[in-house]
Amino acid sequence: MIIDAHARRMPRFKPETIEALKVREKGSPEELIIAQLEARRWLELSELLPMIAIPADEVKSLLAEMIVRGEILQLGQGEHSLFIAPAVWSTLSREARTTAKEYHIKFPIRIGVPKTELSNRLKSGKYAPLILERLVNDNALIDEGTALRLPDFKVKLSAAQQTGIDVFLKALAEHPYAPPTELIPEPDLLNLLIEKRQAIKLTEGVVLSRKAYDEMVSGVQAQLAAKGKITLAEVRDRFVTSRKYAQALLEHLDGEKVTRRVGDERIKY
Repeated sequence: MIIDAHARRMPRFKPETIEALKVREKGSPEELIIAQLEARRWLELSELLPMIAIPADEVKSLLAEMIVRGEILQLGQGEHSLFIAPAVWSTLSREARTTAKEYHIKFPIRIGVPKTELSNRLKSGKYAPLILERLVNDNALIDEGTALRLPDFKVKLSAAQQTGIDVFLKALAEHPYAPPTELIPEPDLLNLLIEKRQAIKLTEGVVLSRKAYDEMVSGVQAQLAAKGKITLAEVRDRFVTSRKYAQALLEHLDGEKVTRRVGDERIKY
């Protein structure tokens, strides 16, 4: 007798394996749904329907009832939403928090674990956005843009690190369009400022305050709107800066598809 035509490889002779097969053979539709979800971590509706030997409309109705009762979880909405067993979700959430904690210990001045790194650790594949969104909604983790952190985690800087940041930010404010390069802090501290939107890195040796960067971008866009083009020399003169900074800005805007280089001029992308 074929109990599950969609089964994955299972360990032989283990009591939990035998019990799972018994559920799939004689269990109720609710038990069968939970068994399938626990065996596969999560399933989309289109994957789950062929596994349950009752009409599709009945499966959908049953899933809705089980969600209300808290017997299964639904991540997202629509045909590509995920169904997941609470036990599996509990394990997944615990793994995510453990990964974040380990990252905080290893990198105490980084704002959090990068979303891509956490997704890879959880092996969430294309479902990463749904899973990370649910972790945030459950308050298991806090969203910091490109990274996630534990709710009780805070970056703690040493006195020397804080002084270095204060001196650097002061220099950015005093020389907004051509700040000194020798005061750029170490990579982790710089990334912290970037994540907090206090600074933006144009090249390895050119960092601007976010305020100055926004002003320069607005100025470039204003001239493009008025004249249709702008040159490196015009950017340099407009902001009383050097060729080095003007070039870094324009090459950055080329990469961001704000401008496009045509000969010695830039036009709107």
